Amino acid sequence: MLKITKNSKADGIRILSRNAVKYLHELELLQGENVEILSYGKNFCCISTDNPAQIYFMFVFDKEFDCTFFDQVMKNYDDAHSLLVSVQCKDECISYMCSRGFRFTSKYKNYIYDKESQGKCNEKVIRLTKDHKSDVDKVSFPKTSGRPPFSMLFDVLVIGKEGGILAYVENDILLGYLSYVNSVDNVLDVDYIYVDEPYRRKKIGRTLASSYASWAVSQGMIPYWGTAISRESEKTAESAGFICCCEHFHFEKQ
Repeated sequence: MLKITKNSKADGIRILSRNAVKYLHELELLQGENVEILSYGKNFCCISTDNPAQIYFMFVFDKEFDCTFFDQVMKNYDDAHSLLVSVQCKDECISYMCSRGFRFTSKYKNYIYDKESQGKCNEKVIRLTKDHKSDVDKVSFPKTSGRPPFSMLFDVLVIGKEGGILAYVENDILLGYLSYVNSVDNVLDVDYIYVDEPYRRKKIGRTLASSYASWAVSQGMIPYWGTAISRESEKTAESAGFICCCEHFHFEKQ
């Protein structure tokens, strides 16, 4: 009979790194937080220990949902209020979670660029540098809940070198942008993509995404698109040559 075993953070990173693209979200969690790793056969979960009062943990199932593993873990973490189930979550998994007092709240997809696609850079898309600071200060995109001000993104990603920003410029006017962050190893991950309201539905988003993919590949990097949480975001990613590599399902305790 299989038993749950504890693994070190280093062991968890090593296991996940075998398929870094599929488990990118989990690798980012491991690098950013203090966690406990539990394994059960091919399945394992990462449990954040930074905030014991509000335990946030995630399960990663190889192919099929294993209720035995879930139940055994929950006996020791009955205070958990939030679950993130990754990889291919089946309908029976959702039903089982709900039967254990959790409700399904949302789903998002992770995408990776299809190597067979031929992304193209567009002359209207430029990669911002610190020399564009004065131009950025002139931009006044409307404030939106959940999206940091453009100037803040520039300071963190470009000036702070935590990632970068590709901007779509026409007639010296910045119409939209795609920001990305440095992720695990040689992976870049889309942070935000935004097109100013009057210029939407003109394929600017797709142009930004395609340019991002082309530029990343030219630099020997892997272009990734994590947490596509809306159909519009999914359509933009897919139209630019990205393919879904993983799905995540979020549950919260009722």
